[in-house]
Amino acid sequence: MGMPFCVLLFRAFIASVPRELDEAAIVDGAGPVQIFFRVIFPVLRSVMMTVIILQIGAHLQRLPAPALLPTRNPERHRSSSPCSITKPSSSANTTCCSLPSCWSPSHR
Repeated sequence: MGMPFCVLLFRAFIASVPRELDEAAIVDGAGPVQIFFRVIFPVLRSVMMTVIILQIGAHLQRLPAPALLPTRNPERHRSSSPCSITKPSSSANTTCCSLPSCWSPSHR
């Protein structure tokens, strides 16, 4: 769902807007900028929301799953669940969940 798809979606939707809306705005004395912002732009709300939802979904799919993030403890990284509850060792570097070491409060 990249930019070319969004451009195609907007282009197809603008082509489907009736020409009579433009002509009525011209008869009422609107200029090109007023025609776009007062006539065409409000009609584009539905396609804008569609593009926003599709782009958010596409970007969320690119985020890594929490189970795939590395842990400080290599034995815990190979466990079946990302947040397996085990007895913590005496080291302060272990974490319960699989967050990278740069996110732990002790790293700051």
